[in-house]
Amino acid sequence: MRSRHPPQRRGVTHAVTTTGRTRPAPPPGPGAAGAGNHRRVSARRHRRASGGRQMEGSIIRRLTHDHTRVLVSVSGLPGAADVAAVLAAVGRVGAVAEMLTLLPAPDGTGLSFVTARSDGPSVLVALAESRPAGGTVSVRCRDDVARLTLHGQGIRADPQVLPRFQHALHGVGVTTLAMSVSNTLVEAVCAADVLHRALRSLATAFGCEASPVPAPAPTHRPRSLPLPAARPAVAARPVPPLTIARR
Repeated sequence: MRSRHPPQRRGVTHAVTTTGRTRPAPPPGPGAAGAGNHRRVSARRHRRASGGRQMEGSIIRRLTHDHTRVLVSVSGLPGAADVAAVLAAVGRVGAVAEMLTLLPAPDGTGLSFVTARSDGPSVLVALAESRPAGGTVSVRCRDDVARLTLHGQGIRADPQVLPRFQHALHGVGVTTLAMSVSNTLVEAVCAADVLHRALRSLATAFGCEASPVPAPAPTHRPRSLPLPAARPAVAARPVPPLTIARR
């Protein structure tokens, strides 16, 4: 028995009506292929309105910097429990440890983090009071650092952002001391005396505007936080001495 439905041609989409007959389907509208064109046009309009530059899957808007952070490095911690004790001591004084990095070493575990410049002295006192009972712990606090921040959208979804960021810094001899990444920010800490080179290189690499580039820091600028005076109760405890490395 022959089918009542007429044969369908290849490449043509048909729809079945309630009467059993077939008819060609309507051309795709904004809900199909047209939706892709609509999204691309909307993205271009959004970039023009926001002033950002789009990379593959991301939008880079601007580059900023500040001197509101210090870099704290702790070495010679006997074990993981001592790392937790350091972070607990930082939290007790109301400071926040950012850009946390663990550095395993033969003589123990090392730890580095970034915290607010205003919290630097209280963090040093807290670390002096909570030093472990065994081993020699060295603490270094650098205030000759600056923070670079790249602002945008979709940063973590774009595999080209971080390589370009690091290549721009490495190309002008800037070492990244600490780094963190989110979907909207790339934050990096570098030495303050190379900040001007880092800003110019990143602004060129990403084609975005940067905050005013400062002049290089003078060579006589203080390079470390003053060590807070030890409390008498802490000095009287029979524990190994705390070695503070000044830069």
